[in-house]
Amino acid sequence: LLLHVVDAASPRMDEQVETVENVLVQLDLHKVPSLLVLNKADMLSEEETAALTRRWGGIAVSALNRDTLHPLVFQIEHHIWSSLDRIQGAGHRA
Repeated sequence: LLLHVVDAASPRMDEQVETVENVLVQLDLHKVPSLLVLNKADMLSEEETAALTRRWGGIAVSALNRDTLHPLVFQIEHHIWSSLDRIQGAGHRA
């Protein structure tokens, strides 16, 4: 699982996300499951944060508010357990 952490408060966020996505394609890592983490959500209004999460499908977090980490941890766990279920369902040992 790849965590793509981006500065959500950066005025160049769109450009930065696209640049990283292009690099992942070049490295043939674009097929790896990933989560977009919108860091520094505390620097945005609730409306801006909601708009970014809808637009990019990301998870907004802030180091200043540890409650924002719960959805991220939940998604990480979901990806890990889903991967293990697929591996075990295919007859492989995890």
